[in-house]
Parts: sequence; structure tokens; C-alpha cells
Amino acid sequence: MRSLFVTFCYASFFIVGVVAPFALTLGYLWVDSFFPQALAYSIITDLRVSQIIGIAAFAGYFLLDRRDPPRVCLITVLLVLLAGWVTLSTFFWAVVPGPAVDRWNVVVKTLIFAAFIPYVIRSRVQIEAFLQIWLFGFAINFLPPGIKALISRPTYGHDLGIATTSLSNDARLAMIALMLVPIILFLRRHTKILPVNWLTSAMYLTIIVMAFGASYGTYERTAIIVAAVLAALTWLTSRRKVLFGVALAMLTLLGAYLTPTDWQERMTTITEYNQEASAARRIVVWEWTFNYALEHPLGGGFNLYYSNQLGGVNPDGSKGGLAYHNDFFEVLGEQGWPGLAIFLVLIATSVFYLRGAARRARRFPHLAWCRDLATALQMALVLQLTGGSFIAMGFHPPLYMIFALAISLREYVHRVEKASERATGAISGFAERGIASSAQLSG
Repeated sequence: MRSLFVTFCYASFFIVGVVAPFALTLGYLWVDSFFPQALAYSIITDLRVSQIIGIAAFAGYFLLDRRDPPRVCLITVLLVLLAGWVTLSTFFWAVVPGPAVDRWNVVVKTLIFAAFIPYVIRSRVQIEAFLQIWLFGFAINFLPPGIKALISRPTYGHDLGIATTSLSNDARLAMIALMLVPIILFLRRHTKILPVNWLTSAMYLTIIVMAFGASYGTYERTAIIVAAVLAALTWLTSRRKVLFGVALAMLTLLGAYLTPTDWQERMTTITEYNQEASAARRIVVWEWTFNYALEHPLGGGFNLYYSNQLGGVNPDGSKGGLAYHNDFFEVLGEQGWPGLAIFLVLIATSVFYLRGAARRARRFPHLAWCRDLATALQMALVLQLTGGSFIAMGFHPPLYMIFALAISLREYVHRVEKASERATGAISGFAERGIASSAQLSG
């Protein structure tokens, strides 16, 4: 039954896409966050569900939906440029060619689709639908762990999840769950697709509680750091800083009282990074990556870390590679200094676009949701990069979805500005013609 239900959900995007082509793009996003092939027992488990619906989304746009395209902007150019660069590094100088090609196959689709999304996601309803699908797609990964963690005592390394996906019960799951909290708060306040009432408000707040529960249940130190940054950002953007600060302090004290001793002991090792083995390994691999980039400025291609021999011993007696545990070192080692430069400019440009959209939206009272969404996306970006400082997610799709949404929001505000200018020009024209007619009659 579960396979039938999941397959029906997948097929529904194609059905709706016939009359609303943007639904196919939402379907790709759903596959990218929900991972239906991992949850189903049969039917779609052997299908290339992402590739199929991705092709359908492109076809739907070019055949049925080519209106109001966004302006060509720097983020779009950078995404395409990065896709070209990772292709060169993969097929011309990758140190571990086989794994590099496998990784390239995933990353290049993420980059191209991120560049494509603003062409399809244009209106307020489409932007919100994108956010809702994104939220509920990822929620299936952290809601069950969150529930289990809050009603039972979790233990480090214990899998609380419901499927084997790229978001297993570790720091990645915690980071994604917490990254979505600003998006959830935005939807709770500004949703148009769902009714705004106490029921939907309670639903969004419950999802937030489950997000924190799942993060707590992972026992990951990255989770507590991301949660602390989230608390700081929320306080900075809060209109009632004193009240929020008091509530935050009380929740912190309550959490310290309720959390088990082994969880607290693991969190306290954050301050002992110079003595803790995991932190020491991170520093070692960061040094190795930096030195490698000095000798090989173009990088070593995807999964370069397989070759560093800094990890444990494999079953065959060889030394294994130690992963980067950092977005920036991941990009530097694999794509070299050019790749890192593109990556950093992408981040900076996204912040610039979001801040600019928020600033211009202040002219229009009905665009208050744009200002709040720009703030939420900036917070999500900071949280993503905070978590990425301790786990390697430099090419993980959520980061590039934020880049895409920065374009969509910027272009939406731009279209509203142009419409306002045309309306103002039309009114001025009518007024000038009216004055001229009055003058002629008076004459």
C-alpha cells in the first residue's frame, strides 16, 4: 500500500502538470527532498524518478509556459559557470574518476535545475507552493525522529529514521531541520495556499518542535551550534527582544534540566576541540586539503578525499579517506580556487539580491511578505553555512534552492515595481491629457 500511495503522489505531479506546468518543477523538488524511491517497496524503486520528472519539467516550461522569463542575472551565470567547471574537473583531471563521475551526475543536475527554477517559479503562489513542498518533503525525514526523540530516550548513533536516505540520523538531518525553521515561521504568518487559522498555526509550530526534537535526538554537536545561531538570528529579527530573550533563557535552563547526562557530556566536548579526536581529525583533513589546493590550484575533482589516506583502515588493509567536514574545504579541494571563488560569489550575490529585494519591497505595503521571506531566506542561508562548517554539504541541493529563490524573489519585486511605474505613467498621461483638454476648452 505504501508503494502504491507514494507512486500515486509521484504521478499526481504529472497529472497536474498538464494544466499547471510549474507543478512539474514542484515534483522535482518533492523527489529531491522526500526521496520517494527510498520509501517505496516497489513500482518506482528502480525508476530514475528525479531524471524523469526533471526532463518533464523542462519540457513543460518550453512547450507550455514560456512567459515572463527572469532577467539574466549574475547568479544564473555563476550556476551555469560552476556546472561547466565541475564538468571539466570531473572528466579531465579527477583524481578518483569513477566516484567523481557518480558525484558529478548528481551535482550537475542540482546546478542546472537551480538555474532553471526562476524561469518557472515566478508568482507569489508559485513561490509559496515551492516553500510548502520543500518543507513537507523534508519533514518526512525529521518528523518521525523528532517524535521518537521526544517520547523516548535517544542514544548517539541510533537510527531513528524511517528510510535510508541522504538525510540519515546525523548532523545533516539536524541542520536541514533547523534551517527550515525560519521558512516555517514565514509560512505560518504569510501562507495563502493554506488557511490562516489556529489549526494551521498549531501545525507549523508542531513541525518546529519536531525539528528541534530531531536535532536533539541526533546527539550531534553541529546541531547545538546551528540551534544557537538560529536563536541569535531570531532574537536579532524579533520585535520584542527583551521578551524573547527571557523566554530563550528559560527554555535553555529547562533544556539543561531535562536532557540526559550523556547528551550534556557530548555537548560539552565542543569546548575541548583541541583534545577531542573528531575535531582533531577535521583539522588534519583541512590542512591536507589546503596544502593540496596550493599544489593543485584547479582541484582534484569530486570525492578527492578518497585519496588522502587519513581515515581508518579498510577491510583490505588499505587506509581510507577522511571526509572534509566543511563546505568551503570541500569546494576548495575538489574544484580548486576557481571553484571556491564561484561558490563564494554565489553566496555573496544571493545575500545582495535578498537584501535588495527587501529594501525595494518597503515601498509597497502589500509586499510585506517579500521582506519577511528575504529575511527568512537569509537566515536559512546562514544556518546552512553554519552547519556546513562542520559537515561537507557544499553541493547539497538545499543551498542551491536558496540561490534560486533569491532570483525568484528579486524578479517578483522587480515586476511589481515595473507594473507600478506603468500604472503611474498611465495616470500621469491621463492627467496631462485632461489638463490639455481643459486648456483648450478655456481658450
